[in-house]
Amino acid sequence: MEPESSEVLLAASRTAMLSSDESIVHRIRASIEAVADPAELGRLHVALALAHQGRGEPVASDEATRRAVPLLLSAGLAAEAAFASAMGAVFADQSGDVARGVDLAVDALVLLGDTEHGAQTMRTTHALCGFFARLSAFDLAIDLGQRAFDTAVASDVRPVDGAVYSFGYVAAEGGHVTDDEGRRRDWLDRAATAADWLRHHGWHESSRTMLADGLAADIAHARGERADRDALEAGATHYGDVVPDLVAWHRLVRGTAARRDGDADRAVELLDAALPGLLASADNHCVVRALTERSAARATTGDLTGALDDARELARLTRSWQLDQVGKLAGQVARRVDLVRMGSTLRSDVERLARDVDHDMVTGVRSRHWWERHATDLARRDGWGTVTMLDIDGFKSVNDVHGHLVGDAVLAAFGLLVRSVIGDDAVAARYGGEEFVVVETGTAPGCGGALAERIRVATMEHAWDTIAAGLHVTTSAGVAHGPLASVRDLLVAADLALLEAKRQGRNRVVPADPSADLPG
Repeated sequence: MEPESSEVLLAASRTAMLSSDESIVHRIRASIEAVADPAELGRLHVALALAHQGRGEPVASDEATRRAVPLLLSAGLAAEAAFASAMGAVFADQSGDVARGVDLAVDALVLLGDTEHGAQTMRTTHALCGFFARLSAFDLAIDLGQRAFDTAVASDVRPVDGAVYSFGYVAAEGGHVTDDEGRRRDWLDRAATAADWLRHHGWHESSRTMLADGLAADIAHARGERADRDALEAGATHYGDVVPDLVAWHRLVRGTAARRDGDADRAVELLDAALPGLLASADNHCVVRALTERSAARATTGDLTGALDDARELARLTRSWQLDQVGKLAGQVARRVDLVRMGSTLRSDVERLARDVDHDMVTGVRSRHWWERHATDLARRDGWGTVTMLDIDGFKSVNDVHGHLVGDAVLAAFGLLVRSVIGDDAVAARYGGEEFVVVETGTAPGCGGALAERIRVATMEHAWDTIAAGLHVTTSAGVAHGPLASVRDLLVAADLALLEAKRQGRNRVVPADPSADLPG
């Protein structure tokens, strides 16, 4: 049986985002088992992340995006890798690793670059809108959400209900929390635009009714107005058709409407049902609102103990979030979020950010991000070049025997050594772990092997014992020469030659198999 394509499964995953189709995960996994192409595998892991997101499984989604990003980058698909990184930021945050989420969000913005239109722009900015909203960076989140909304409604990609709803939800949430009346009016007007679009153009029936009416009610609450409870109750008929996160949010809106209409018992019932889903999705803003509303409703019913318990839980959770997230990340978020702006500001900031991510902080050579972009550029050139893959021999034992601090010092020293040997004749990047790639352009056959040999000898003769007593480090290398248009194939050939160098005993340079040479 032929595996289903990533195109088919991505479309199915996106359609299932508002539903509860559990078969999609099994279909995607079956295709992952059957294909080997990096681009196809990367896209399938993106589909898997979306499918797990629809089922409310952030840890599984996080793992899928971890696998997707390097595969997509290796295939030269930067825009798709940007979307996967943006999703990874959301899932890392939901899984409790907020610091990594910030790193992934910045990576996504760098990879997205100047792209102004299209499905990938919409999907990436959509994901980043939700991520920054969770960090309470509402100015940035709503600007990104507006970009996602504008791109979505102008594109031929369908369905876009999720992007439109998320923009409306974030803008409405911003309206709830801001003390700035000008911002409140602006953000709630934007949310109303999203709700109106869903009502008239939504792809799903649940979008045209449940989501549109829920947003309208949420906006009314933020404005201090009464909501249409009949429309909200009618929307509850779609609970069996949508994902758990949307059900929890809609119950919160219904519970808020009930309390403000004086129906305290019904409010407590709905908020009791909403809170587990809100907590499971780590939707901190909605959890705060739900606890606040339930505390007030319980007080109205005479349950003062329950009202006090909710107030105490609200205080505990708020303090916990401050200590675990805001306290740890305030400086980092302030530095990095300020880099991200729309239009010309975004472009200039992305350039500055790109300079940061183009260099590996430990070794001082170029980064894997840089290599992926550079390989794409090289593939468009005429002429020949040489690719060398280097690996520090037995590096795991360095960490095991001397510790990771010594391991980092070895990586730093090796990076400096490589840069000093190659000078301006080549460029080097850290490919991953203790692996490095060196690229020369305009070389004749044999030159690359000479450069690799100089690096090998310099490594062997270096005074490593100045880092740790008894330490000695060597390196192995594989070298491939051929047309730059096939630079990624050269990398594969060099990597295979590196494996042969390891097999032969390490501390040596091995050229790629001549029978595998690429035609000129």
